[in-house]
Amino acid sequence: MRGTATNPQSLTMSAGSEENARVGTGVSGKRHTLFIGDVHGCLRELDALLALCRFCPDRDALVLLGDLVGKGPHSTGVVDRAQALCAQAVLGNHDARWLSSRRGRPATAESGEPSSAALAWLERLPHILFFSDLNLLAVHGALNPAHPIHAQRARDTLYGRSFHATSKQVSANLDAPPWALSWPGPQTVLFGHDARRGLQHWPHALGLDTGCVYGGWLSAFIAETGRFFAVKARGCYARPHPP
Repeated sequence: MRGTATNPQSLTMSAGSEENARVGTGVSGKRHTLFIGDVHGCLRELDALLALCRFCPDRDALVLLGDLVGKGPHSTGVVDRAQALCAQAVLGNHDARWLSSRRGRPATAESGEPSSAALAWLERLPHILFFSDLNLLAVHGALNPAHPIHAQRARDTLYGRSFHATSKQVSANLDAPPWALSWPGPQTVLFGHDARRGLQHWPHALGLDTGCVYGGWLSAFIAETGRFFAVKARGCYARPHPP
């Protein structure tokens, strides 16, 4: 994600600026479609959650809600696992940062750096996935409730958390109500990124970032059954930023 600001977390982000978000077509599973919040390199927790959900790649679809990498202990392993399971995913802000920092680095077994194929897979991720048969959208950060899907901005999808109804702007901070509270539907949105607010359940949106990398939980939602699953983090791998 390209931006002109050095600290995007401090911005109030206008839906009328910067590049449009890339929208991809989601594919649901033959049996279940499993959405999982921010993994952040927590590979052991991801494997445990998949086992708890009885995930079967031949019958189920796996959708990761961005920030597969960063902060946790096994970022490259999470990307490799996602590829091996034919997972779908949306791009998160840490994924974009990780990509930018690793372009041009040699990948060897000793370095632990991701392969060129893994980087190419991440680079192709859309900002938004639309599952038409489920009437669901997947995004990492936020969608602007004042704009249609084709007019969403990439920066909002990566960094957004809140929505200023008067100015119709998305913000990266907790300086207004959650954007998901104002999302009008008709599609339900599944999103991550907002670990401070934890599990969120709004009329037309579900937030699944429950802070696994901070010692919290890794959470999943199965679209076809409406069931939630979660596993406790095996450690505290990072400290959350102060509000």
